[in-house]
Amino acid sequence: KKRRKSRWEPQEAQDAAGRGPTSMGVGSYDASSGSLVLPGGLQVQLPATLLGEQSAPADATPEVRAKFSDLATINRRMLSGLPFDERSERSRSPSPEPVYDQFGVRQNTREMVDKEKYHTRRMQLVEELVEMCPGFRPPPDFKPSKKSRKIMIPQSDHPGYNFFGLIIGPRGNTQKRMQRETNTKIAIRGKGSVKEGAVRDVKFDAGEDEALHVLIEGDNQKEVDAAAYMIERLLVPVDEEANEHKR
Repeated sequence: KKRRKSRWEPQEAQDAAGRGPTSMGVGSYDASSGSLVLPGGLQVQLPATLLGEQSAPADATPEVRAKFSDLATINRRMLSGLPFDERSERSRSPSPEPVYDQFGVRQNTREMVDKEKYHTRRMQLVEELVEMCPGFRPPPDFKPSKKSRKIMIPQSDHPGYNFFGLIIGPRGNTQKRMQRETNTKIAIRGKGSVKEGAVRDVKFDAGEDEALHVLIEGDNQKEVDAAAYMIERLLVPVDEEANEHKR
C-alpha cells in the first residue's frame, strides 16, 4: 500500500523514500513522474535527456543505457548548480591562477570552469548517443565537435630537409589542394612555424613551446584521416630527383 505523504514530514525523509521531489535549485525533481516541480506546484515534463535509463529504447544495449544515465546525471547536476567535481572542496585540485580580460573581469572562475566542463562532457555524450542510437534526438543546442589530429614533423632527424616547403607548396598551393580535397584545415604549428618578424594571428595559439608539427582539423574523423595520410606521405624523405612533389 502506497504511503501518503505528510506536509509535516521532513523533505529529506520523502526523498529517501524515493517518492518525493528532489531539490534542484530552481524547483524540485519528482522521480516518480519524471517532471520538474516549480515553485507553486506547476509540473513541467522533462525531456528524455534528463530522465536517465528509462528514456533509452527498449532494445538498447547496457552501454547505451549507461550513456543515457550519464547524460541525465550531467543535465540534472547542471540544473541544480552543483560543482562538476563531486569531491569535497578540500579534495579537489586547487583553482588555476586567475585570468582577467582587458576590463579586469576574471575569465576562469570556478563556476565558469565547471560550466565549460559540463558542456564538453554533455556534448561528448550526446555525440556518442547520436552514433550509437539511431532513434536518439539530440538537443537543439547540439553541435558535433571538430575532429583533430597532430602529426609531428621529423625535422630534428632530417635537419636539412624542407618539410615546411613540401607541405605548403609553391604559393601555398599544396596545402590548399589537400585542404580542398579532404575538407579539412591544415596548419603547421610549433617551434619554427612562425618566421621572425611575421605578423602573428593573436586569436590562434601557435604552440611555440611544442615541437614542429602539422595540425589537422575537420568535421569528421574520416576526412581528418584522409588528410593525415597525405601529410604522412610528405614526411618521408626522398632524394631530390625522385621527389614527385617538387616537380
